[in-house]
Amino acid sequence: MFAIHPLFAQEQDSVEVQQLIDAYDEMDCDTAIQKYLQILKKKATFFQQEKEWDSDIHFELASKIYDCGDSEMAYKEALHYHQKALELRQSILRDNHPKIIDSHIALSILHQNFESFPQAIKSGLQAATLLEQPGVNEPSMQSMVYLVLGRAYEETGDLKTALEYSEQALNLSVKNNDEVIQTAALNDLGLIYFAYKDFPNALQYYKKMEAQPDLPSHNLADCHHNLGSVYLEMDRLNLALQHFERSKSINTQLYEEEQYPEDRLKIAENLENEGIVYTRKKQYTKAAQRFKASMKILKEELQTKYHPDIGGCMDNMGDVYFNQANYPKAISFYQKGVQSLIPDFEPAEQHSNPDFQKMICLDPYSLLEPLASKAQSFYKIYQQDPQNQKALNHAFAGYENLDTLITQIRQGFQEADSRYALIEKTIPIYEQAIEVAQELYRTNNKPFFLKRAYQFSSKNKAIVLLEGLNDENAKYNNIPDELIQEELDLRKKNMQLEAQFYDTQISGNALQIDSLKNQLFYNRRAYARFIQKLETDYPRYHELKYGFIQAPDPQKLQSQIPDNALLIEYFIGEKQIY
Repeated sequence: MFAIHPLFAQEQDSVEVQQLIDAYDEMDCDTAIQKYLQILKKKATFFQQEKEWDSDIHFELASKIYDCGDSEMAYKEALHYHQKALELRQSILRDNHPKIIDSHIALSILHQNFESFPQAIKSGLQAATLLEQPGVNEPSMQSMVYLVLGRAYEETGDLKTALEYSEQALNLSVKNNDEVIQTAALNDLGLIYFAYKDFPNALQYYKKMEAQPDLPSHNLADCHHNLGSVYLEMDRLNLALQHFERSKSINTQLYEEEQYPEDRLKIAENLENEGIVYTRKKQYTKAAQRFKASMKILKEELQTKYHPDIGGCMDNMGDVYFNQANYPKAISFYQKGVQSLIPDFEPAEQHSNPDFQKMICLDPYSLLEPLASKAQSFYKIYQQDPQNQKALNHAFAGYENLDTLITQIRQGFQEADSRYALIEKTIPIYEQAIEVAQELYRTNNKPFFLKRAYQFSSKNKAIVLLEGLNDENAKYNNIPDELIQEELDLRKKNMQLEAQFYDTQISGNALQIDSLKNQLFYNRRAYARFIQKLETDYPRYHELKYGFIQAPDPQKLQSQIPDNALLIEYFIGEKQIY
């Protein structure tokens, strides 16, 4: 918190200003923001002479707006005042002044929390560059900016760079005895190694975090949750359960003391994880009890039935029945999981699938699990009764639907690492799709299903690499910079609208939901017109950028192979090699 300026303190309403500063943390958001705006208006003349004080007021106003809201409007308002504060500071202070660095860091954190990660990285790198200049000695700021950059790179899927910055943040915080940054860096390094599936290293950092002296209760609860997650992945179920229960106990105590909704949502997450452990232990009654308790909390706190967390809980309930071979009951829960992610999806039948061209999904990545589980359940029904051809057809339709979704997700990723991670996640999906397509070919003897089996098998890293090369080559085909920027703006606008639509679904404001649906429709139409324009004016760019890379047709491929040659291609799945 800033101190009142001596000249400003002599003004007539200085008492009001001092009271505002003293009561900053206790004031409700709207009151505090309005007070800051009044100060800026009343003291416009004074601030023309005292720009540093003016910049501080703008900075604090931006921080208060950010603290008080998580909407797109709050993001834009906070961004405006932070940028104004930075502009004022740059006009009167030296380039590497701590206040200028602080503004860059604040902008990076703001961008990151609203998922504008390229901008977060840009602002963070600007702060890091200033901090690394000769003569600058701000170790606390330096460890903070490295921490922020590590998190931003982790969110983009660049785990290698994220690891480098997080390690630097940890080293500096240990050197400076900064326990807050040290705790955060240990947690982040555990998350990064968890993403790498390097569970021994993840455990090492979480255990170091747990051993931190005077670790705040919230951090300790999160640490036990993360330890439980690592042990769950290592199939050490008893240890996983112990840590999930410990985390739940701490979160329950915190909620009883403070009544924060965030703590209750964490209890729901603890219960869900306990349910997953009990499912793995084949204690299905206990698992179902945990999932139902988790869903009850989620629906009470979120005040909606459309949310990825609710979808995940439905999916886990489906697993309880799937593991007991009650596949129709499992399908009913998987379908509810799909519905919780697509508000417009109102299936007429349990085998109905969403139309991704017409429907808005709250979280496409989370949709993979329930759709895959539903398709697999139909195939299990067929395996129980091979005369049930309808179940086999429903399974195949489900995998065709998943193929469409996976293609859309993959084309939406900007980072190659993210695309490769998606391939790893989808290997078991395509492995099952190949088996279903082959079974349909065996029972129907139609070449179409054999062709589809081959195309499923070709959804591999080679196609992802080719997509990346095409995406890069497209930039060098005499395309004006403003056209490339227009494309980026349209895509960014679509992502922002989808995020707002997601938030509005939670709030349940029907008028806003309809408005956002219309905005999404027209923005998508604008994007479609843009692509059509590219196809006409820049056909080579369009072909490289948007042309869908298909697996080759098996018959055409065979016709191109010499008589004395043989081509063998393998698909290596988790259970089968094709």
